[in-house]
Amino acid sequence: MNHVGVSINGGISVLSAFANGRGASVAIDLPMEIVMRESNSSSGRFEEFWNIARRRFGISGNYDIEIKSKIPQGNGLKSSSALITGLLMGIDKIFGLFNSMQQLAEESAEISKILKLSYTGAFDDICSCIYGGLCYCDNRENKLIKRFVMKEMNVIVIPGKEERSSFNAGSFDFTPYMERFKVIEDMIIEGRFLEAMKANGEIFMEIYGDDKHKLDRIRNLDPLCLGQSGKGPAIFAVFKSEREADYAYKELENFNLSPIRTSFSNEPARVRDQDDV
Repeated sequence: MNHVGVSINGGISVLSAFANGRGASVAIDLPMEIVMRESNSSSGRFEEFWNIARRRFGISGNYDIEIKSKIPQGNGLKSSSALITGLLMGIDKIFGLFNSMQQLAEESAEISKILKLSYTGAFDDICSCIYGGLCYCDNRENKLIKRFVMKEMNVIVIPGKEERSSFNAGSFDFTPYMERFKVIEDMIIEGRFLEAMKANGEIFMEIYGDDKHKLDRIRNLDPLCLGQSGKGPAIFAVFKSEREADYAYKELENFNLSPIRTSFSNEPARVRDQDDV
């Protein structure tokens, strides 16, 4: 097989795992398309990833990698987890490396830490990218505690201008917020997902600050839920109907906020062989 394609979605934080290792993420319909083609040359900007993969898995050869992504980078929308996981799914299709998706997810978490893309490995983000839906995980144990199927809901994402590092966020002292994170975890267990997403983002807006002008603009459009995706800076807004989301999208475009229309997704990542690429 000389080339392969992978489709994998981004996500929104529901519970950030920095505090006690337990986290949750929900997939959204923001796809990243990855095409890997056998090549005679090196893989360019992905050479660091390939060097790690060669050492860990004993693979050889060179592959060109083409990425077409709708996930804003460095915004807390799981672009890094989607990328590393998608690349591993591609090389697994080519080389047959992993015995299970659990093993692939564990490797993705480890490589994310090696590359300093994530402090915890972001196993929860990886699971939501792989399986779709809302994945509630123990990141320290690389354990998927439960996957929840999400109702179809209209979501608008407003990306921030600056990028924030998930790796750097992990070095912050979250001790004063432990009780609040526990309340958020209880919300997830009880199925109060929108409340959890909002409360989780509020903690990070206290830490990093918030854009009150942007939040007020969106709040005036009467979303069902409004918040920041974990460390952000991306803001999400959930609307009751497609009509309301359409109206909000046009208004936010008029405010030059660069909104992105999406929705919660229960679709798993997909791998396609050379005949489909």
